[in-house]
Amino acid sequence: MPEPIDWRRIQREILTFGQVVELCGAQGNTVRDWRRRRDFPAPVLSFTGKGGLTELWSASEVKAWLEREAGWNAGHRLRRR
Repeated sequence: MPEPIDWRRIQREILTFGQVVELCGAQGNTVRDWRRRRDFPAPVLSFTGKGGLTELWSASEVKAWLEREAGWNAGHRLRRR
């Protein structure tokens, strides 16, 4: 018999675009640029509803990306000073 789904865990793992922006501590336009220019994680789920396109991201993938980029960002800031 399969294990029951832990919906609370899933809710913590799935992020809306607004939640991704908040987690990153960036502006929405910055996150949109990262999606175009870097290896930013792709949404794990996309669907069209009454309000238009909805995309959802994996929190663990976004956090892992931020950890990888943190070194680049810190070095980049140091070089610019």
